[in-house]
Amino acid sequence: MKRYSPSDIEFIRDNHQRMTYSEIATVLGREENSIRQFCHKLRHNNEIESKHTETLTSEEEDFIKKNFDSMTWAQLGKAISKKGSVVCHYAKKIGLKKSKENFYNGRVNDDHFKDPSMEMAKASLALGSKLKVSDIPDELAEIQILKIKLKRELQTKQNAGF
Repeated sequence: MKRYSPSDIEFIRDNHQRMTYSEIATVLGREENSIRQFCHKLRHNNEIESKHTETLTSEEEDFIKKNFDSMTWAQLGKAISKKGSVVCHYAKKIGLKKSKENFYNGRVNDDHFKDPSMEMAKASLALGSKLKVSDIPDELAEIQILKIKLKRELQTKQNAGF
């Protein structure tokens, strides 16, 4: 197996976002799969960014930092309209790690059987504020749930032509 020269590595770093693996392979005279595997290795070592990196607003980043220990990745993602995997990738990138105690939080504890809309209402209220989800009182979340239900009901009536 042919080693990558420093100039090959620099070319890949400079062009992996703009060019396909096939195009890079053609330029460097290598197999496409070899380029794909090498890019994977570089991404794993944080030497290059993923091709599919989604950017987050500073508000979304702050929300994740404040609430990552009290919500699952999926819940965080849903609260900011992103996939849980995007949130997990971002958290890993900046060094956030869930403690074992909190890794299962929101999945296997007393709150597991609560109405999930309560959790999402709290998350939507916390987004854009300086509060943690756990700081939002249930009463306030219930008001948010009612607002969401009324808004949906109005949209349904408007769509039906009322």
